[in-house]
Amino acid sequence: MMSFKKNIGFILLALLAFLGLCAEFVLMLIEQHINGIDIAQFSVSQLIQHWQIIIPVWLIVSILVILLSKRLCSFNAFEPHSTPSRWQLILGVALPVIFAVVLSIISGGPGFVKTFKAASSTFFTLQYVYYLLEMLLSGLIISLSQQAITAFSGKRNMFPWGGLVLGLTWGLGHYITKGNVYIALIAFALAIFFGLIYNLTGRDLKKAWPLMYLVFACFG
Repeated sequence: MMSFKKNIGFILLALLAFLGLCAEFVLMLIEQHINGIDIAQFSVSQLIQHWQIIIPVWLIVSILVILLSKRLCSFNAFEPHSTPSRWQLILGVALPVIFAVVLSIISGGPGFVKTFKAASSTFFTLQYVYYLLEMLLSGLIISLSQQAITAFSGKRNMFPWGGLVLGLTWGLGHYITKGNVYIALIAFALAIFFGLIYNLTGRDLKKAWPLMYLVFACFG
């Protein structure tokens, strides 16, 4: 019974992390109503104001999810929850690094480098702190969902269940906020990739989160 309650706790905490991401959608609706334009048309100052509001919200939600995971489920997302082989660990690190390098070559340089050259220091800093926290909440969704589904099924394998859950939620969120199927499909594919990275690196966000951030920052 206690194990069942713990598994439900994992699901509810993953949902809380997702609701944290959804807070941006609510903020966007408010901002678009006030400004009378779509977020894609926001000026630099309006984007900065947007990030200044959502960053503290995401930070608070992230801390809350991490603390509740430890207290209610005795689960620390920043500790390994499986023991990968040497080759799995090498693959888990190599895949995102190779992906980031290839993406940077195709797009004419890493996204963060191009943003750094083109934008002000305030814009650059806020945008990449925003990405950092987006990846943290995404990683928490992956970690908690993977733990819940593994516990319910009683089977531990390399299938990225957490990535699939993130893809269905984060991907849908991108479709709703961007209104673009292509962007939503990219988000879905990235989520599966992130779920695989998480599994290959021992189900340890301490390793997976920086690698996820590297990949995402190269898109930026």
